[in-house]
Amino acid sequence: MKKYFVFILICLLINCISYAAKESNVKIKAGIILKSGDIKIVARQDFLVTKADLIAILRTSKKNHIKDMKSIEEEIKAEMDYSNKINSLQNELDKYQDELNRQKVLSDMYGVDGKIRKEILDKLEKCIDRSIDYHSKEPMEKNFLFIKLNSLKYGMDNARSYDEFRNKVKEEIIGPIEWFYKQQLEKKISLTFDYEDQIKELKEIRDLIDKHEPDVSAINAKILKLRNEIKKLKDEINMLKNELKSKIDERLIFYENKATNDFQVELKKASSKTFQTNLNGEASLIIERGQYYIFGMAEIGQNKIIWNFPVNIKEKEHYFELSNDNAFAINDDILFFELLEALKGFR
Repeated sequence: MKKYFVFILICLLINCISYAAKESNVKIKAGIILKSGDIKIVARQDFLVTKADLIAILRTSKKNHIKDMKSIEEEIKAEMDYSNKINSLQNELDKYQDELNRQKVLSDMYGVDGKIRKEILDKLEKCIDRSIDYHSKEPMEKNFLFIKLNSLKYGMDNARSYDEFRNKVKEEIIGPIEWFYKQQLEKKISLTFDYEDQIKELKEIRDLIDKHEPDVSAINAKILKLRNEIKKLKDEINMLKNELKSKIDERLIFYENKATNDFQVELKKASSKTFQTNLNGEASLIIERGQYYIFGMAEIGQNKIIWNFPVNIKEKEHYFELSNDNAFAINDDILFFELLEALKGFR
């Protein structure tokens, strides 16, 4: 029995010696050389010893799951029948826009509205020109009336709609003239002109203004309706575009999460050891001999750096210095955050 126990003990001792011969004592010191030449110790920092290139694992995970942006867009467009819907809405929008442009031509100063306004103002101009007596002592200024009339005639006035134009003509031109004529009739002033005929002519112009109002209003009503239809179509197109963007973002988040999960799974498979530097930026660990990557991260001020440092551990003892020389700077905040989160999972 004793012989059997001694034999087992010897075997265990041989195995331990053999295994110890395969291990290496690794010492590490981490620090950053600043621009000033000073060294910033990387203290209390987590590191991983991995069997594979961590950046390569992450890139492979992303490549396998995050499709090209355009292919994702085309895939979702097909699912939504997006292109056909957009083309249909755009064709309808173009038709409404063409009709609106045609109606706007009718409503401008060269179209139906403009011709009607010109006809009314021309009649008023003739009426004023032949009816107002320069020799009258009453305060009716012919030049003042022409200024108001020309302001409406050449679009200098702010009468944008026909309704505004009609009210301005009646209140600011016809009204004052009628008042002046009635004053003359009440005073029974005998002048060259027959004021009763002039009042009758002004009434005919008033009737002409009201007669044309439905024609112009119909055009303006059509323009308003077309503008409302165009707005509805534009809103539909924008809703469809927003829906597409929302679906693309949702799909990308799905692929991103899947890639991150796969990366973490692969990271755990590849990880051999974890260690943390002490207050002096130093660490020591026992590890089986072989080829590894020492992975770690540091953020000094605005600078973000990553170590993904390949090492070949083949001696009984090894000493490695981690510094700027075997690290690389990273400007991709998203990538830095992903790797930092992955590293936290090993604490």
